[in-house]
Formats: sequence, C-alpha cells, structure tokens
Amino acid sequence: MRGSPIPNKILSSFFTSESKRSIILDKIFKVILIIALFGSLFFFIMQFIFGPGLLPVFYFTFITFLYSLFFILANRYTSTTSTGVLVVGIFYIITISSYPLIVVKETSGLVSFVIPIILSAVLIRPWASFVSASISSILYMITRTLYNLQINPISVIDYFLLAAIFWFVLHSFEITSKDFQDTVGALKEERTRYRTMIDAYPEGILIMKDDIVLYANSEAARLFNATPERCVIGKGINQIVSSGNLSSLKNIIDNVLSRQLPSSPDILELIRLDDELFYAQVIATPVIWEDTIAVQLSFEDISEKKTLERATRKLFRQQVETNRLLVALAEIYSRDDVYRTVYAHIKFLIDAKSFIVSSFDSETKLIFAEYAISEGNELDVSSFPPIPLGEIGKGTQSRVIHSGRHFYTPDLGSTLQTSKTSYTVTEKGEIYEGSPPPEEEKSSRSALYAPMKIGDQIVGVMQIQSSLSDAYSSEDIDLFCTFANLTALSIRKVQLLEDLSRTAEELENRLEERELLLREIHHRVKNNLQVISSLLYLESRTIKDPKARHKYLEGQARIRSMSLVHELLYNSENRTSVRMDSYISQLTMMLFNTYRSGSNIVNLKIDIEPITLSIEYAVPCGIVLNEILSNSFKHAFSETKKGEVQINLNSEDDDFVVLSISDNGMGFETDLNDLEHESLGLTLIKRIVKDQLDGELDLDTSNGTRFTITFHKGDT
Repeated sequence: MRGSPIPNKILSSFFTSESKRSIILDKIFKVILIIALFGSLFFFIMQFIFGPGLLPVFYFTFITFLYSLFFILANRYTSTTSTGVLVVGIFYIITISSYPLIVVKETSGLVSFVIPIILSAVLIRPWASFVSASISSILYMITRTLYNLQINPISVIDYFLLAAIFWFVLHSFEITSKDFQDTVGALKEERTRYRTMIDAYPEGILIMKDDIVLYANSEAARLFNATPERCVIGKGINQIVSSGNLSSLKNIIDNVLSRQLPSSPDILELIRLDDELFYAQVIATPVIWEDTIAVQLSFEDISEKKTLERATRKLFRQQVETNRLLVALAEIYSRDDVYRTVYAHIKFLIDAKSFIVSSFDSETKLIFAEYAISEGNELDVSSFPPIPLGEIGKGTQSRVIHSGRHFYTPDLGSTLQTSKTSYTVTEKGEIYEGSPPPEEEKSSRSALYAPMKIGDQIVGVMQIQSSLSDAYSSEDIDLFCTFANLTALSIRKVQLLEDLSRTAEELENRLEERELLLREIHHRVKNNLQVISSLLYLESRTIKDPKARHKYLEGQARIRSMSLVHELLYNSENRTSVRMDSYISQLTMMLFNTYRSGSNIVNLKIDIEPITLSIEYAVPCGIVLNEILSNSFKHAFSETKKGEVQINLNSEDDDFVVLSISDNGMGFETDLNDLEHESLGLTLIKRIVKDQLDGELDLDTSNGTRFTITFHKGDT
C-alpha cells in the first residue's frame, strides 16, 4: 500500500463520543431505575395483601424511580451549567412536595435530600455539592420543624459528608461537567481532523456497516468514478465488488469483526460505478463509526500492476513454449514431421479442430496447400486446388499475405463469403469448391490465420479453426503468430538441407564419374606405355650393335618405370597419389631382375616409409630411381664381386622427403659437374631433380656411391 495505516489512537479518540463518567453513571442509574420500578410494582401489590403498612415503602421506591429517571435524562441531555441548576431545582421541588408522603422514619428525611446533592456535583461543579448540602440541611430542618419531627444533627453531617465524598471522587477522576464539555469539544475537533485526514489520504477508504457503504473519501470516490449524481455512499457490497470476489470480501469482513484485528492485504476485483472492473489491494480494519462498530476498507488501484504482471506472464509463456518448440524442431529434417510437431504443440495450448499450412509463390501469385489435418485425420493435400491471390481486403489467406499481419474471424462462415475463390474440406476429407454448407459452418466458427515470415518475405500462411465462438484470446494469437514464424524457419531449414543433400548427391555422382575417367586414363596410359616398351624391346632384338641395343633397353626401362606408376594408380582407390613404398619396391625388383647376371651377387636393402606422393612427384622420382639403380646394377660391381645396394626413403620435418640410393661398388672418380657430360642418364637425373622435383642432389663417392635427393613433399 502506498501510505501507512491510520493510527489506532486517533480512531479510538474519534469514535468514542461519551466519557467514562457518563457511561458509568448512566449504567448505575439504569440498574437503580429497573429495581425501583419493579420494587414500586411489588410493594404496590403487597400493600393490598398485607395492609397499608407497606404504603410508605411503596412511596419510597416510587420516588426513587422518579429520581433515577430524571437523572438519566439529565445525564444524557444536559450540556450547560444553567440547565444543570434547573434540573437540581426541579429535584428540590419534587422532594419538598412529596416529603409528607415519604416521611415515616428518621432516615427518610436523610435520603430524600441526597439526590439533589449528587446532581449538583455531577451536572454543575464538584463544589456545588457543598452548596446543595447546605440547602438540603436547611430544607431538612425546616420540613422537620413544620411537621413537628425531631431534627437529627447526624443527618446534617451526613449531607456534608456525602458532598465531600462526591467532590473527592469527581476530582480524582477529573470528571466534571466542564471536563465533559471539553472532551466533547475535543472529540468533535478530533473527528473533524480525522475526516480531513482520511479525505486527503492517498488511498481509497470506505467505511462499511452491515454490507452498506457509510462513508467514502475523495480517493475512493475518484477510483469508483463517482459523480454528484452517482455516489458511492449507500451502495451495497454486491455493487462494489465483482460476483467472483463477493464471498471473499464478506469472509474478510466477518473475520475482522470477529477477531477485532486488521486483515492481511488481499487482491480483489472491484466494480466502478460505470460497471468497469479494476483490481485493488484491500486491507480491512475494525473501527467505531458514529458510536457503532464498523469496518474500514483501505484500498489502492493496482490494475496497471496486474496488467504488467499479465504481460510478463504472457511473454514468459510465449518464451517457454517457443523454446520447447525450438528444441522439438531442432532434430527434425522432414516437412511433414515439422508440421506434425507444430500442430502437436498448438493443440496442447490452443483449441484447434483443424490445422492447415499453405505456401505462397510470389512469382505465380498462387497459394498451395502443404499440409492439412482435421479432427485428427491428415488429409491428402495433393488434391487441394491452388488458390489465386485475391484482391486487397478480400479472402482470408490473401488478406494475410497482402497485410503481412494475422487475421482472426470469430464468424468464419460470413468471412468466407468475401473470398473470390474458396474450397471446403469436410471432416471426412472431402473437398469441393465454394463456401461450406450450414452444417460445416457450425462445426468451424472461429478461424485464425497467421503469416509465415522469413525476414520481410511472406512464404506462406498457417491457419487453425475451432468449433467455439470467439475461441482465441490475444495471448493465443501472439503465440500462434510466433509459432508460424518458427514453422517458416524450420521449413526453410528443411529446404536448405534438401538442397544440400541434392548438391552432395550430384557432387558424389560427378566424383564417381571423375574416378572412372581417371581410372580409364591411367589404364590407357599404362597400356600405351607398355605397347611402346614392347616395341622398343622388339626393335632391340633386331639390332646387332650391343651399344645400340643397350640404349633401346635403357629407354624401355624408363618407359616401364612410368608405366608402373599408372598401373599402381589404376589399381588403387586413390587416383591422384602413389604409395612410394609399394612403387619403389616393385620398380627395384623389376630393375634387379632385368640387370642381374648369374656371376655377381647383389644384396638389396630397402628401408622406405609409407609416404604418399602425387603423380607429379612420383613419376620424376621413379625415373631418377630407375637411372641410379640401372647405373649401379650395370657398372658398380665386377662380374665376380659381391655387392650391396641400399635404398632409403623418409620424411624430414613433415614437409620434405629424402631419397637415398647407395652401393658399395667401384664409385666415380669425378665430381657431379663432370658427370653431366659423360652419360645421358646422369644428365637426366640432375635435370629432373632440379626442374621437376625442385629439389637438391648430393653425390658422395668416398665409400662407393651415394646419391641423396631432398625435395618438397608437395600436395598429396
């Protein structure tokens, strides 16, 4: 609540209109009045039974009754000193006039003059009791003398003793006629201040008694939209609180009155005088209003807070449901599964008898049905005819596409009358053109259409229908629109995945075609090289000159080294790279079998890492290996000498390859530059290493012959 509760001290002082003295004396004399009344009746009847001896007692009780009645009236309606003097005087007159009737004993005279003494002390001033005691003493002696009765001095002393007692008691409690008037004035001022305070209080305050409004401050009148012609005061509880909260407010009031304690804050729906509802936080407090117990209702308008709370809950609900749908759609890669998942989430939250998704082709201006389900039955949308985009403001889906906003109709039948082209899907899945018949109109009364957007582009329309009238709230509409956009994004994801799958399939087909083509190329190149090699071999057999025949055989070996590369590529799954361990092993054995003789014994040692080189590096590397090994097998060893040829291939720093071919034969007596002019093979080695392998060649003849070739591995 905005303000602090109104202080209880102010409430108690404001709502107490009588002093303690007045209340106590009033109750005492009421008891005396009742006793005297019944005593008078009793002794009046008894004197007829037992004789006139009881008549003085009857007189005494009757006079006491009159005294009590006058005192009660004076106590309630006397507000000034002059009136108090008048009342005391009347009591003296009554006492003197009735004295002959009640004087039967010595004590009767004493009692007859007591009442005026008490009235003087209470109604006039405490010291007035001594004046009345003096007057009562004088009148007592006069009346006793007139009626020849004995004067008792103790009676006079009793009058003054009684006056002293009342003077002392009234001074002790500070209850005098003046104090009473001051208290009444203070209470009136307190009431005025209190009313001014609660009238300016920043919260609405109602005072209610017996379910009726007795008072309303300015803020309460404003909150209830009160006017001079339309006032809150006098309204019943059922006119200020909604029917749904009526029993709650009554229970709150009953608990407050029974426990005499304020209630805890409660939120209730109240009704303004113009029948508008608003939410208020209400606190009920027991109070005394105009001398009676009532209930004070303090309240403030929290409608804006409730609206904000509803908006927050709405956003939270949308976020939660959106996240759930996103999680569900994340692992879905089929269009129909996307639609089924979306519909399952929608019907869990919103009433949806039918669910239809349409796509829109911006080029042809046609609307195509993509998915439809009615009463739990999926329909074959392939039989749905396309709908041309209608004019602006016409149709249902066309209206959504033109405006880019949702469209909600609580009366689907009349809305379809504006459609230029329409068709109806029955609950059995039957399709026919035109508006639905009356029985179908009753089954679908409300319909909601939402655009499916990707950015600013509208790609379709999503719709649901309900058999209820005005079935969808603003929260339902916002959530449905969010789901429509999520559906559009999910369908776009599926489209992209389908396109990607088709592209991957096309690439895979092309790759297979390329593999087949490469294999065929390697096969044909290998065959052609083998044909050339065979021709050289056949030609060499016709040549008689050994040196010329030897040249043919060297050429044949070079061609066979290249053919071997294509043969390995043809038989390998990788059509562009060669495993060098397999290639070098086969090439070495082929050369060894070609050049070995029966007299010399050459031992081969091969240490090759499983390195893969592209065909651009494998072929030059094979030619170099062919030239070096051919030279070693032919010239390094004498016919009777045993020898060893060692081949090593390994990686260096993961980027370079080192090929080493060595033998322990006779070696060379010249350096690398001089060898260039001696043979074609050695010249070919140096040129290939430099131009094709872009590597470095090193020759060591200190212990036989060792060729070391270092080159970049290249891309495999």
